[in-house]
Amino acid sequence: MSKTIITGMLGPVAGMTVNTSLPCHPGNFNSYTSRKVSYIVMHYTGNSADLAKSNANYFTQPGRGASAHFFVDENSIWQSVRLHNMAWHCGTDGDYYHPACRNFNSIGIEMCTSGNYAVAAQTKKNAAKLCVHLCQLLDITASQVDKYILRHWDVTHKVCPAQMAGEDNAEWTAFKDEVRLLLEGNPKEDEKMLSYEEFKKYMERYEKEQAAKPVSAWAKDEWEEAVAAGELDGTQPRAPLTREQYAVSRARQIKAEGGSAHD
Repeated sequence: MSKTIITGMLGPVAGMTVNTSLPCHPGNFNSYTSRKVSYIVMHYTGNSADLAKSNANYFTQPGRGASAHFFVDENSIWQSVRLHNMAWHCGTDGDYYHPACRNFNSIGIEMCTSGNYAVAAQTKKNAAKLCVHLCQLLDITASQVDKYILRHWDVTHKVCPAQMAGEDNAEWTAFKDEVRLLLEGNPKEDEKMLSYEEFKKYMERYEKEQAAKPVSAWAKDEWEEAVAAGELDGTQPRAPLTREQYAVSRARQIKAEGGSAHD
């Protein structure tokens, strides 16, 4: 499974702004107009404590010899490399332990640390939300999480993210479970069903906008005649007409013609 990606920078993720003002130096990644992507690879920065912005800023300089698409901490998400470009995040001069995942077909996410080289719970939650957004972009379903969301450890056996590395790691299992749960409860934007209250708000806004519009040019003469005849009250010319409003308008017309609405 792979999907051709032409997307560059992401918009908001689960209500969080994706900061893009510190792009990676072009000497630290490979540039393409599009590429086929299958995998999402999770990392940690390996520092004692750091921030996503600081890491993004570090990679704005040339000669780093590495890069990642995203940096995530407890409060923010920073995108450093555009998705259609290849970041240098899981390559090795040694052996690969995954049969297919490489830099050219994956997206790299670095989780920042919050002290003692550990990734905080909130950082993991934010990273999971980013993963879900990317899964939806790549058409990765909840049942495919184990196959397409990997650790750096899975690709090269680098101990990264350190607290999630190794076989049968409970923390890694919990992270993937979180992603699965979010995927199952968060359909794609174009598949979401509006709640009744959301629908009401949209309709109220639409009706208010329509009611504020002036009469259309093609109906102006007839509108003025109807108002002059007392059939309409002269307000909200482009608002919908209910049956009760029609009944009142009809009664006014008949009355104006000298008859009775009950005749």
